[in-house]
Amino acid sequence: MENSLIKIAEDFNFNPENLEHIIYQKVMERARKIYQEILSLLDDEIKDRRDKDFSIVRFDKTWYTTMLGAVRVRRRYYRAPDGSYHYLLDELVGMEKYQHTSRSVQSLTLEMAAQMPFRRAGEIMERTTPVSLSHQTISRTVERVMDKWLDNRDQTITHFISTGEIPFGEGIDVGRLLVEADGVMIPLQGEGRKRAEARLAISYEGHEEVGHDRYRTVGKQVFADITGSFSFWSAMTLKLNQNYDLSGCDIVLGGDGAGWIKQGADYFNSSYHLCRFHLNRNLTRTLGYDVQSLKAVKEAVGKGDVSEAANLLDSMAARARGDKRRDIASLAGYIRANASGITSGASFPGGLRGTGAIEGNIDKVIVRRMKNQGMSWSIKGARRMLCLRTLWYEDRIGESLTYDLPPKPYTLSKKRVRKVIDKKLNANYSSYFTASVPALSGPHASRPWVKVLKSITGGL
Repeated sequence: MENSLIKIAEDFNFNPENLEHIIYQKVMERARKIYQEILSLLDDEIKDRRDKDFSIVRFDKTWYTTMLGAVRVRRRYYRAPDGSYHYLLDELVGMEKYQHTSRSVQSLTLEMAAQMPFRRAGEIMERTTPVSLSHQTISRTVERVMDKWLDNRDQTITHFISTGEIPFGEGIDVGRLLVEADGVMIPLQGEGRKRAEARLAISYEGHEEVGHDRYRTVGKQVFADITGSFSFWSAMTLKLNQNYDLSGCDIVLGGDGAGWIKQGADYFNSSYHLCRFHLNRNLTRTLGYDVQSLKAVKEAVGKGDVSEAANLLDSMAARARGDKRRDIASLAGYIRANASGITSGASFPGGLRGTGAIEGNIDKVIVRRMKNQGMSWSIKGARRMLCLRTLWYEDRIGESLTYDLPPKPYTLSKKRVRKVIDKKLNANYSSYFTASVPALSGPHASRPWVKVLKSITGGL
């Protein structure tokens, strides 16, 4: 220990600012050794307790990528009674075939990749943890995990569309659900077109007050994808069905007037509400220069009187010229096209607050990660990231790593594993931490970094 500590200190041109990093490196080095020893004990336990029909073929070595850093592991290779071959230790600790990265590292990788570019994620992980992954490795991790998740989801949607069969869910009865949807264009590369619409839907049970005139949604769920409207709403149905009893549920759908969102209202046989955020934004953009006219149109819309609002706009368009006339006429057409959504929204059912939460979620779920300067996506890459972002947003990334694991031909009981680990971790390491430090009296005793160590250790 002392010699390696001296070496590390010299490599860092030791000064007090480097001390915490030196200690951290030594702690991780010791932790990797303990981890390696525990794995060796577990491999021995498997050998002693396995069914003797599992024959040992050979020993192999490999590297595990863990939160402690890279660990060299030696474990046994078995032939199972059915003729298949297995590294039973790998399967016990959750290492996938050809993918010797711990689930903790994979989870951290996905968490980081969900929030920042892959290259940046790798840089931060290397600076803050013993884990060193290239941006290509991070990209492949996202691809491997999300493709498996998406393939399963797409197969479920296809089966639902062809058969109409809905899997059993929790069956929670809430009476009413609010669903909002919107889309945002993202740039593409290598797809024969420049942009595609990433679609997002959120659902929630209502609002709760968290401060003066401040509210938050209750029981929010999110779903995002790049797909057709029918497939999108089929997928949203399956997602809602996981939690709610939709048979007796009144669904209120809010949107900005886009055709695919209105199709969702027909799909759910629900009432459609034109999102007040989008409506007020369009009104303000077009009429903001004329406060009195803006107020009059807003009052008519607030009452649900579409005819009055449209007539006011027609009169204004007749008096306007050029681009203003065109914009006002377009606004009048927008209001007429969404008459049913405006009328229904004038008296929102059950005293609930109106829709309007989708805009902030578009920014949080899609825009912040997928529309940074210079970013462009393939369709597959965009779908993977949308899937990852929704899992991250709902704190469900762990599910993507464990939902579809193959069966294990043999494994130790949790009680036995715990006993092995506890015995090793509860060993007495006092001699390790009370060891003397010869460097304090050796040939480096006069160096500044040794004087710092001496002040810390009390001259041991």
